[in-house]
Amino acid sequence: MNGSTLVINKEVFNSVKFAKINAAEDVNFCKDCLQKGIKIYSTSKYNHVYIRRSSNNKHTWKIRDDEFIKKYCTVIGPIKNYIEYTST
Repeated sequence: MNGSTLVINKEVFNSVKFAKINAAEDVNFCKDCLQKGIKIYSTSKYNHVYIRRSSNNKHTWKIRDDEFIKKYCTVIGPIKNYIEYTST
């Protein structure tokens, strides 16, 4: 689960909180939701754009850009209109 893809009903926070760990808090949050019986829905993993800042120290996940790209990304290049690359 990618934290930048989460959309959460605010009532969920009455039962579950994000851990103050600055790494994998999204994964732990989802596990905690499931343990409390809160349903998680997923949209298409193919229509998500992830934009990283130019400075790695501004990210909570400390991974080098080249490693991140190699393991987790399909680079499509500089794009002005992401809608052209999504499927419906």
